[in-house]
Amino acid sequence: MIIKLNMQSSTPVYLQLRNEIIKRIASKEINPGEKLPTVRDMAKQVGLNPMTVNKTYQILKEEGIVRTEGRNGVTVREDIVANELFLSKLNNEVELMVTESIVRGFSIEKIIEMINNTTKEYGEVK
Repeated sequence: MIIKLNMQSSTPVYLQLRNEIIKRIASKEINPGEKLPTVRDMAKQVGLNPMTVNKTYQILKEEGIVRTEGRNGVTVREDIVANELFLSKLNNEVELMVTESIVRGFSIEKIIEMINNTTKEYGEVK
């Protein structure tokens, strides 16, 4: 798994790493039940401090995406669900995305087209 982060981005690297892992789960590059690289291995791979990778893994655990198994590492959960906290976050982010897109001159049709393209890229939930 090759993950590239943008060190010049205003998005903190621990969130960039989280987002990349989420994208890879959505695209089936990482499957439910699969172990993620150890904190040390991931840190070496992406060029981060192990504490930063640990922070990312802790966020993913709090979000219900992964589970930690002590010395056995971090595994992608097989029972990931959309809980109320996630649905609230999703609603807020979609609202901001849509309203800002409208302010910047995008049509509703263009916004829907972009959402449909992203859905096709990552596949629909069955």
